[in-house]
Amino acid sequence: MKIAPLAEVKANFSEYINECKNGTIVVTKNGRATAALIPILDDDDLERILLSNSKMLNNILIAAEKRIKSGHGIKHDDLWTQLENDVSNPNTPADEFTFTAPENTYSTETAKADVEKINVFPNPYYGSNPNEETSYGKFITFSHLPQKATIRIFDLAGRLINTLNKDNSDQFLRYQLITQIHTPLASGIYIAYIEMPDLDATKILKFAVIQPQVVPDHY
Repeated sequence: MKIAPLAEVKANFSEYINECKNGTIVVTKNGRATAALIPILDDDDLERILLSNSKMLNNILIAAEKRIKSGHGIKHDDLWTQLENDVSNPNTPADEFTFTAPENTYSTETAKADVEKINVFPNPYYGSNPNEETSYGKFITFSHLPQKATIRIFDLAGRLINTLNKDNSDQFLRYQLITQIHTPLASGIYIAYIEMPDLDATKILKFAVIQPQVVPDHY
């Protein structure tokens, strides 16, 4: 192991990089060790160094050691027995697995609590939506909606742009960014007034739309 001051290493960095292949070089600043140049022989060696200096991994190992000491770990022999059983009894195409999911339920109290969570995304709508499949299928999505809801879209002048009606168990509702006469929605800021008759509640949201420049493919 070699010790070298930081100023000397900075001035001759390439030489020290080559030299550290022969062993670790400890870098000092003001007489105190502050860093080290460690040779990396291959990818496995790099992974070992990174893992040994990982705070997250060290925290996991410390927590695991505490669980083992408190009696919540698995014994060495039991671990290998379990691994051998897994290897000797692998899954095959003939294996069948059964899963049971809870039934869909509806709670008025939960629906009322979700009124505060009602939102619209993406907001602002900036030219496109990551979930759009084509450039002609533009939309934004309202979320956390109850079974029944009526959404009226207004511009800032108070003019009704479109009305959306929902009557299903899905919490989401897509708005295709069109007017009542099926023309594309212009760029601007809009108000969504949401009525929920079953919950005797309303919600007001604002959203912005920035449409991309459209160049017609024919005239």
